[in-house]
Order: sequence, then structure tokens, then C-alpha cells
Amino acid sequence: MKKILALIIACSIIMSLFPMTTYAATSPQDMVKKMGIGMNLGNTFDAPTEGSWSKAAQEYYFDDFKQAGFKHVRIPIRWDLHTLTNSPYTIDKSFLDRIETVIDWSLSRGFVTVINSHHDTWIMENYNQNIARFEKIWEQIAERFKGKSENLLFEILNEPNGNITDSQINDMNRRILSIIRKTNPTRNVIIGSGFWNSYNTLSLLEIPNDPNLIATFHYYDPYSFTHQWQGTWGTKNDMDAINMVFKQVKKWSEKNNIPIYLGEYGVMGHSDRNSAIKWWDFVSDQATSYGFASAAWDNGVFGSVDNDMAFYNRDTRKFDQPILNAIMTTGTTYEWTPPAEEEPDPPHEPATPAYGEELVEDFEGALQWSAYSGVNATASCKLSSGKSGNGLEITYAGSSNGYWGVVDNKHRNLDWEKWQKISFDIKASNTNEIRLLIAEQSKIEGEDGEHWVYVLKPSTNWTTVEIPFSAFTRRIDYQPPAQDNSATFDVYKVGSLHFMYANGNSGTLYIDNIKLVGLPEGSQEGKLGDVNSDGNVDALDFALLKKYLLDSSNSINKNNADINLDGEINSIDFAKLKMMLLGN
Repeated sequence: MKKILALIIACSIIMSLFPMTTYAATSPQDMVKKMGIGMNLGNTFDAPTEGSWSKAAQEYYFDDFKQAGFKHVRIPIRWDLHTLTNSPYTIDKSFLDRIETVIDWSLSRGFVTVINSHHDTWIMENYNQNIARFEKIWEQIAERFKGKSENLLFEILNEPNGNITDSQINDMNRRILSIIRKTNPTRNVIIGSGFWNSYNTLSLLEIPNDPNLIATFHYYDPYSFTHQWQGTWGTKNDMDAINMVFKQVKKWSEKNNIPIYLGEYGVMGHSDRNSAIKWWDFVSDQATSYGFASAAWDNGVFGSVDNDMAFYNRDTRKFDQPILNAIMTTGTTYEWTPPAEEEPDPPHEPATPAYGEELVEDFEGALQWSAYSGVNATASCKLSSGKSGNGLEITYAGSSNGYWGVVDNKHRNLDWEKWQKISFDIKASNTNEIRLLIAEQSKIEGEDGEHWVYVLKPSTNWTTVEIPFSAFTRRIDYQPPAQDNSATFDVYKVGSLHFMYANGNSGTLYIDNIKLVGLPEGSQEGKLGDVNSDGNVDALDFALLKKYLLDSSNSINKNNADINLDGEINSIDFAKLKMMLLGN
């Protein structure tokens, strides 16, 4: 008997040295199907303290959620105020116990249950300084809940924004995922991209090599309607705009083989009532039709000017029935015919580079620019004294949530591909950041295509600024619904030119002599892409440039190899040469 007992103990010791491998019975794709339509338990554990923003969690909530037909519950959690600020960064045990109690309420009723890090802005404010604390928090979460069923999902960080960069978000996802995998090798984990989990930043999300991942985005567009109560919603164009976004997300999902979770969507109670119900109906239907799991945002708050975003009354245990019906049923409040599938664009032939300069606007004729603004911001423009003759004077006053801009109404729907740069003279009353924005053309009449921006801080003296088109970056704080989401700046289909910004600053700008800049005059003997100087641009140039990038001792025509004219020869030139040869 003693020998048997000793053998059992020895086997137990040996097994404890090796973590048990478990296998998820449900793939991420099937888990998203299982999640279906859910709701958020908002303003509860993401508040500074439970009960300070909304009624504290009660077990009967989950009975009501179940009866309403929801399939999953998302529980936002702020860990910061319950965690030591110094190593070892221990989470308060009583708080963990409370979270586990609520998780068990949810799991015991068959809900797929999502927990996350929510409103933990400290990790976004100084990522490098705080990542060690964030790692220890997730280490404790993963350890504490490793024995829960596969219906418990971990979401790494809600709505990254502010100082945290895209590269830091990707680094964070990799770090936290590796920590989770030590104790939860097959649990489904939800990852998201920057700018408040915007669909516009999904293309910047690097997906770790892991078979159990779900990608998330949030949707509150148009923000002026859902959060600022402006106007109504529900026209065919309104619906087409949302459909285009969800279609783009679906294409990204299929391309990257990762299912989608619409983790938040909602509209404030002060918005137009009929429009709001229709919006709830259409957005939830679009998510379902594209195979996304979705969680309606509910924070339990009614009547507040700033925070009324609830459809479940935690005291009376009653749902706002028209909103609940809109979320849970299909097409009860609207009629909509999906737009016809677009024909793909024909292959694009690269333009022959231009030389010298071409004046676009010197402001010597009638003013053909106009100003626009919104949400308490203002802007105006007029002709005034420029660097030479007349110029454009822009006066603007921003607001915290507002935007302003001026747009050139004369030069629209143009092909600038043969040019390398855009140039203009500028001075300002201060050094506030502004943006030069170029909107691509859209296939929808009256709509913008993809937005591309260059940010600059103008001098208080006249300065000539030259910006290579290759230096523009995709705008992340907003993209028009009609954009093609190609993530490629198509300079051959420029729609419109703007000077603009979206912040609380105020000032005056002066613009003059907008020009397009090509290759230097007298350099016609060169030929971009002709890396070997044989007069042709072909596969031999492609092969030689590849050799040069691997070993810079190889001899090439560097003027011809710098295809984007940024003064460097790198992978961007290699990619552009490939596009030239493919005719893209």
C-alpha cells in the first residue's frame, strides 16, 4: 500500500511539472456564431467603484438578459484602482472575488462571457513605463480564471487611444497573449486596433500567430447623430454608408482569416427617437448578416445629458421594448435594398513622370475656396495679402469635439500621379498643428473617397513647404463611408484639397502659390525605374534593385532607383517598381 501511495505521489509531482494541454472545443469562428447578439454590462465595473456610475451588478440582471434572448454578456472592467501601483502589482483579492462571482452568474446561465481591461487609460498614457504593470495584471487574471469554461473570453484592452501608438498596440497584444497562453493555452482571446477600436485602423493591426483569436471593432457612426443628437438618420444613403463599412470589415476579416466581434454599438437617448430605433435595427442586422457577433452598449443610465445610453432599467427590470425589438429582430423598422456589387477598377497604367512645376492656385482671381466647420468650431476664408500678390487667409476657432476646414472647389477630380510633390507658401499667427488633406474620388456622387493627410506646424513667417505624396498617411480619426479602404494613396484620383484640423486651437493661416512639383528640369535623361540604365524598365531592373537592397555594394543608377523621390532607396521603391511592372 505504501508503494502504491508513493507511486501516486511521484506521478502527481511529475505531472505538476508539465502544464496540461487543453484543446478548445469551439474554434474562434464557431465561438463568434455562438456569441450571436449580446449586451454590455456598462458603467459597472469600469466605473471608479462599482455603483458610482450606475446600479451595482445584481444576479437577476442575467436572468433578464437571458429572457430577452441575448447570447453573451460583455463585462467591462477597470483594474487600475484595485491594483497596487508598485511591484508586484497585486490585484485586490476582494475585487477579484467579486468579479468571479459575477462571471459565474453569467456562465451559469449559459452566456458566453467577455471580460476585458476597460478605461485603464494609464497604459495608454505611458506605455513603456506601465507595460510591466499591465502584464502582471493579465498574469493574475489569466491565473485566477484558467479553470473557467471556454465560454469565458479575454479581451486584452478596450479602445486603445491617445498616446499609445499602433506599434505599441501590436506589441501589447503579443506580450499579453503570450502571458495568457501560459495558463490558458486555447482560450479564445479578443484583440483590437487603435483609435478607439476603429474599423479604420484594422489594417494596422498585426495578428499574432495564434489559432484562437477574434478581432474586435466598435461602431458609433455617424457620431454627430449617435452622441451629439444632431438631425435624423435613416435615408438610403445613411444605410448604404454603414453597409459599406461593414462590408469592408468583412473583407478584412476574410483576408486575414479572423472572425469579427462588434464589441460596442449604440446611440444616446436624446437622439431623435424614431431614427435611433431604426439605427439600432439596421446596425444589429448588418452585424448579423456579415457573420459578426455583436454587443449592444448599455450603461444603465437614463435621463443624463452626458451618459443616457441605456435600454434596460436595472431597477424596474424592464427593457425599452422598441429598442430591444430592433436589436433582436430583423428589418422591422426600415426598408433597404443593398447596393449593386461594384465592378472592380480596370488595371491602372502608371503615369509618365512630369518635370518642373505646375501652378495650381495663386489666388489672383475670384476666390473659389469655401470654409466648413462643426460642433462649436468655426472657420472662414477670404482673399488677403499673400507672399506675392493675393493669398488665402483662413481664420479658425476650434472646439474640443469640433472640426474646421477649407476646401478648394475649383480643382476637383484630378489626376496628379505624374507629379512627385505638392508645394505651397504658408505662414500663421502661431505654430498650431494643421493638416493638409487630400480626399480621393469616390464612386458615390457627392461623397469623399479615402482621406490622406500630412500634419505640419507652420512658421509665423512665410515658408515654402514641399511635401512628397509618399509622405501622406491615411487619416485614422475619420474616413468617409464611401472610401475604398485600399490603404494605398491613389494620386491619380484626387477628389479635393483641404486645409483643416479637429482640435480646440484657434488662429489664422495664410496660404499662397500652391504648386505641383515633378522631377527636376534637365533630368529628362533619367528614367524612373531604369535601375540598370539600359533605357528600359523591366524585370532586369527589378532583379538588380532586389540585389542592391540585399547588398548595397551592387552598382545601380540611384537617381532612377529612387522612384518615390524621397532621397532614399528602400523597400518602398522596390514595391513601387513592382507595381510599375505589374501595371498597378
